[in-house]
Amino acid sequence: MKNYIKIFIIYILLFFYQLYAVEEWIYIYHPTLKDPYVRTKINDYKIISITGFKIDQEGNLSQDVNLKSYENILKNKNVYPLVTLKNTKEGIQFLKNSSNYPKAIKNIVNLIEPFSGVHIDFEYLSEKETPYFKDFLKELQNVLKQSNKKLTVAIFPPIWEIKYNKFHNLSILHPYIDEIVLMTYDYHNPKTNPGPVSELSWAEKNIQESLKYFKPHQIYLGIPLYGYEWEIKTNRSRIVDFSYSKKILYSNEIKEVQTSLNFGTKIVYNKNQKVLFYPDSNFRKEMINLAHHYRLKGIAYWRLGFEK
Repeated sequence: MKNYIKIFIIYILLFFYQLYAVEEWIYIYHPTLKDPYVRTKINDYKIISITGFKIDQEGNLSQDVNLKSYENILKNKNVYPLVTLKNTKEGIQFLKNSSNYPKAIKNIVNLIEPFSGVHIDFEYLSEKETPYFKDFLKELQNVLKQSNKKLTVAIFPPIWEIKYNKFHNLSILHPYIDEIVLMTYDYHNPKTNPGPVSELSWAEKNIQESLKYFKPHQIYLGIPLYGYEWEIKTNRSRIVDFSYSKKILYSNEIKEVQTSLNFGTKIVYNKNQKVLFYPDSNFRKEMINLAHHYRLKGIAYWRLGFEK
């Protein structure tokens, strides 16, 4: 009888785990589509966002990758082409001139016709452009609804000591977005002092703030697969992947290693001249647990290949 009770409990736990399981979204940098490793690992994910699409000041859409060439590996996937602005200057001019919106929207609709929707990633603009961004998203969402396509948007964390996150003013934008990827990475970056690329406590604060405007099923929690290495004296930095951090971690060099569930792994080495922060697998598991705790729609990794 006791065994039956145990089996019953296991089934119940599995049921609730599946009920609240988070979806996994992966970003792909389009040049890496030629990498055999990336092409193989794509099979592990159902939701994919691929870079390589840019809007200029007139609403023209340039394409650095032909997704038709990859139909065989994208089959049965939920694909969201990632659309950015050509540059900041042209982005401002585009958003301020609403007469260019119809052309851009038509180009986006044609691009995503065989796919699930579009992922808009407009960054590094000021809060002065937010009302224009709202107008563009409103028009785009109205058109996408007609063909049952999703409008997803990459969002800077609202709690962050940088000025560019104010462009993504959730109180203004939220009615015109179906789902967001909350980009809880680059907490420390080349423009800051050395530090973790993300922190669990920081991510949780931003989840709580975002939930004031979005339902849990509208949010994907962004998780980094990359870290940074700094030269301590010059503060110069560079992106590092898992293989590089592993190489440093297991080298014979004298080093100081600190691990934390709040941020991952920190390594000080090269005679205390360099420091490396990497969001290791234990940290990423904690981020996934955080997404489970808040019943979020899923998690989103930036980007495929960095974990190699």
